[in-house]
Amino acid sequence: MHQPSQHIADRYQIDLSASWQKWFEIDSFNVPLAGEFRQATQHNFLLDRAPAIVWPGLMLPDSLPILGNEYGDWICVRVDEQNRCGELIHWYHGGGDWIPVGHSIAEAALHDAVDQFRPRVGQVLRGAAESTEPDHLAEVCQRLKSDSFQSWLTQSLSHSTQHENALRAIMRSLAQLDYWAALKTLEQSIWVIPATCCDQIEFVLQFPISSMSGDEIWKRLGMNYEPDYVRWLFDVQQIPYNALHQIQEILHTLGRPSIQPHSQDWRTAEALALKVLASRTDLAWAVDIAGWAAQRRGDFATACQIYFNGRFASAFSNQSIRLRSHGFDTYFGKVALAEMWKLREHLTTEQRDDSYVQKIRQTPARELKREIQDYWMNAGKQAMREGRYAAAYDSYYRAGWDLGAQRMTDYIDILSRLVESADAAGWKGRAAVAATHLTCLAKLAPPRSGDF
Repeated sequence: MHQPSQHIADRYQIDLSASWQKWFEIDSFNVPLAGEFRQATQHNFLLDRAPAIVWPGLMLPDSLPILGNEYGDWICVRVDEQNRCGELIHWYHGGGDWIPVGHSIAEAALHDAVDQFRPRVGQVLRGAAESTEPDHLAEVCQRLKSDSFQSWLTQSLSHSTQHENALRAIMRSLAQLDYWAALKTLEQSIWVIPATCCDQIEFVLQFPISSMSGDEIWKRLGMNYEPDYVRWLFDVQQIPYNALHQIQEILHTLGRPSIQPHSQDWRTAEALALKVLASRTDLAWAVDIAGWAAQRRGDFATACQIYFNGRFASAFSNQSIRLRSHGFDTYFGKVALAEMWKLREHLTTEQRDDSYVQKIRQTPARELKREIQDYWMNAGKQAMREGRYAAAYDSYYRAGWDLGAQRMTDYIDILSRLVESADAAGWKGRAAVAATHLTCLAKLAPPRSGDF
């Protein structure tokens, strides 16, 4: 292993695969990435005792920033239980939201390039067309044609003729500005499955009603944008008939396309969400979409089960701005919990008596974040006493990243316990990463007496 990658491996107690060694030694300096994430983290930044690029308490405590977009967002790599570089996530600096984007830099870079072609749906979101420079897409198209970029993708991702054909198909789709076709090929090639499923859900739910976005309609109707109008954007079938008629008239005066009550493709959205949930339940957006799809057609038992299975999914994984799911009752902190409360008469005994659900139901809104934080901290301490170190780590993780901690300084204790439990579990890499986050936080906010 060459020197820079060896230093990183030693610094974070991780085993770097050949591809990750190549990234830190060669590719990060030479590959002209095509999307918005083009700022590769220089290895000396990662070697700092308290790297300035780490956002402690906001970034996930098992992650390190690898690629930036010079806007504050990062592609981060998460360290897994085998002390290796695992899943990559797109981390949004505006709130700490995140979404998985593959298991290699090449996957993340390919998805990032495709993401630049996402159509306008009236959102202020970095990476969407409305928040980039007018010539940005033309520049992306030009970069996609780069022989070195295409060669790198082919070498990194093409393990068969099928993969090579898929890459060529994606490039053809992007050249034709066919975003949907590029997404479908990504999904069918088993690349970046969660992100491409979420992208498709956004496309089939939000693009057909993009004429309703903006400030004009809800202001003319004299409504609150949140939560009332946002609920309609989430599912247009929630719009009362009279209000829909008014909206159509306003759209006509604005010269925009009319909205049809069945314009959103909820069947496709549900299938995509269920595909994700078949392999993982930690992504709140998949839980919310699949649960609501069942709920809206009256299958309350299925909706309750989906919400219950996904009740622990982090509030930071909900992609609520993109999918317009932030119009729920904020008392509960998460869509799944809010909808379970609405459907409480349909809950099974197991669901109703669950200690986590009970804690949510019985805690006043102003105390909810603190109570859930304490709930997970106590679970972590109990697991540590019993020698269940992996379970302790999981509980401490949730203490900070379920609903979020009450105060930023609370993350000092949370990160300290993550270091302790990860180390006890033999997860040296996760312990080193959490310790780095802790050092960064302590540098920003020195601990009070008794914090340790």
